[in-house]
Amino acid sequence: MPEPGTTEVAEPEIIGGDDGANDFDVEDHSFDESTSKILGRFKSVGSLGKSYAHLLKKQSGTMSLPDENASDEDKATALGAVFTKLGKPETAEGYELTKPDDLPEGMVWSEDMAKSFAEAAHKLHLTKAQAKGLAAFEIQRLQAGLNAQQEENNAAVNVAVEAIKKEVGSDKYEQYVVNANKAQAHAATMVDGLGAFLEETKVGGVALGSHPVMAKLFNMIFAKEIAEDRLVVGAGSGGKDDKGNFFNYENME
Repeated sequence: MPEPGTTEVAEPEIIGGDDGANDFDVEDHSFDESTSKILGRFKSVGSLGKSYAHLLKKQSGTMSLPDENASDEDKATALGAVFTKLGKPETAEGYELTKPDDLPEGMVWSEDMAKSFAEAAHKLHLTKAQAKGLAAFEIQRLQAGLNAQQEENNAAVNVAVEAIKKEVGSDKYEQYVVNANKAQAHAATMVDGLGAFLEETKVGGVALGSHPVMAKLFNMIFAKEIAEDRLVVGAGSGGKDDKGNFFNYENME
């Protein structure tokens, strides 16, 4: 290992062997000790020349780090060449981040986010393989989060169902859901976007339209208005919202 502040010089590989010329003697030249030690291995100018050419060929495929005393511009240029050699594309577009064919259900691909990620990856000098690997990891991480959230939502729905059954009785639960759906269906015909609002708004992981409090409210409306034939709604176990979708109560059995 070289001493701090010194440079370790690799001894050149002797190419061509002893060609019999024997026309080179290191003692005939004024070299320093280290140079004389290296060149003393050669006995002919031919073998020295071939070895030097071989060394240059090997060095053409190597990468050089900038000297610590180099200017910032020179360092950037030298490091840029190193990162390019390792696989960094010339531009952020070179990462070619496109929507995966197997994008998990429920996950939305954003071209803007992909572009921002590619730009950040380029500033960090990531290789193309590294950037694609990180993008795939992020998709897996988000999928794991979606799965965990879905499990929490399912558990919350089950809790909501049990709360309703406990209040009205398991034997009356089915009719309770039917009545709530009918009242909710009528309300959706009167208020534009109500169905989507009740479906998309969640309280404690439960869609607002399926929440026990809302179920109780719509049953009160049903008892007050529909059961007394003040309102006319379609028959069946559940109503539909303004988009033609059945309400969540149907899925709470």
